[in-house]
Amino acid sequence: MPFGYLISAVLMGTCVLAAVAPRRSPRPLAVACFRLGFVNELPFFAAYLLIGSTVLAAAQGDLNTPVGWLAFAISMLTLAGLGLLVARALPAHVGPPAGRTIRVPVIPMLLWPFIRRSFDVRRIANIRYGNASLDLYLRRGGGTDRPVFIHLHGGAFVGGRKNQESLPLIYHLARQGWLCISANYRLGPAASRHDQVEDIRQLLDWVRGHAGHYGGDPGTVVLAGGSAGAYLAARTALTTDDPAVRAVVMLYAYYGDLGTIDARPGTPPFLVLHGTNDTLVAVEDARRFVEYLRGRSASPVNYAELPGAGHTFDIFHSLRSRAVIRAAETFLDRYRAKSQRVAP
Repeated sequence: MPFGYLISAVLMGTCVLAAVAPRRSPRPLAVACFRLGFVNELPFFAAYLLIGSTVLAAAQGDLNTPVGWLAFAISMLTLAGLGLLVARALPAHVGPPAGRTIRVPVIPMLLWPFIRRSFDVRRIANIRYGNASLDLYLRRGGGTDRPVFIHLHGGAFVGGRKNQESLPLIYHLARQGWLCISANYRLGPAASRHDQVEDIRQLLDWVRGHAGHYGGDPGTVVLAGGSAGAYLAARTALTTDDPAVRAVVMLYAYYGDLGTIDARPGTPPFLVLHGTNDTLVAVEDARRFVEYLRGRSASPVNYAELPGAGHTFDIFHSLRSRAVIRAAETFLDRYRAKSQRVAP
């Protein structure tokens, strides 16, 4: 009996259901939908697995049994659900300025979504700063006056690490001439939020003292992050008077008490991206924060919602990570202080 085919079909169907119809409550169900809904950003890869298992079952004659036909029916419904996920993700598009094209490869999204590294970008890992460490990403071939992009990972302030999130974006920006940094920071419960913000300030001190050695421009810094990292990036920018911080990029952020912080004079521009189906942080929290900041900051506060997106939509090559790349590069190009000079 083809119980293996049935089990695989049921498991994949459960993951697709968690992505198609996620639930925010109760909290354990919301977390389960977040963890099971990984196919939301990997619909093509999931379809390949499902089609492959169906072809294998057919070749072995497993479809000639009641269990096989049940598994086949579940697989077809699951494929329809994957098609719905793709259709939901297609509107997640933020175009480049008129007269300019931002090229984002399609093939990795279709064929190797997990492979996020690039041979034309050099990675220098585990450089110490303050109480933690960072990785550097820079285009091979030399260059000077590279604007600095700092990414802070998520993990509910108690977990996570650098080199997990936003790698498609980080490698893309590095190829475009940015000096990209992916940084760790001290984690709770041993470290408080105050300690973590202090780590980010020490990271900015490190950039001032060392970015120039790698061709970076310490006077042009962008703070970015996902989830808890987005919170730390925003809180640092809102509470630290550092003119080098030219912009902030927040992806599926945790907002917490950010809506109680008065925007200081010189608050940098913000780009806030959030998914409408985020089960861990409701999209309404993002809307409230954006409305609050727009009412208090003289700088632009750009906001976009990604239809159907959940939490962590920037990890793999996907339709939404392509949208994030387009949106981020379009936004960040406005805030470069200097022209880059890259060696031929």
